[in-house]
Amino acid sequence: MKKLFYETIKFFVSSIKSKIKRAIDDMGWDSEKSQTKITNMWAIINTKGASNARHTHPNSFLSAVYYIKAPIDCGDILFYDPRSAKVIRTPEINEATPLNVDQVNITPEEGLLVMFPSYLRHSVGENKSNDERIVISFNID
Repeated sequence: MKKLFYETIKFFVSSIKSKIKRAIDDMGWDSEKSQTKITNMWAIINTKGASNARHTHPNSFLSAVYYIKAPIDCGDILFYDPRSAKVIRTPEINEATPLNVDQVNITPEEGLLVMFPSYLRHSVGENKSNDERIVISFNID
């Protein structure tokens, strides 16, 4: 059983390696001069009414969430604008765009992988479904 567990994790990691590489390239980081590794990985099961408070992942460069089970209304992941000056004063807007809002929500779907800079504050909304939301989260250094 233990061997099957480790083989499953190895398969998962090998299947997302190219996506991790692309995220690092998109950030403009030099992956040739340092070793990329997943430093920790954990699972979260959020039952009805559960949520995750706003937080960051210190001591990592990238963080990620992979949705194993994501029923409708299980709680979006919310990302907050890290620029503190933006919330002090903002002009009136005609239409909300990713460039002028202070929060971006991503609705989970089974099989969706979301990677983001570890410094980015984020939270998870309340699971309003009667079913569990199950995710694998991990940090990359």
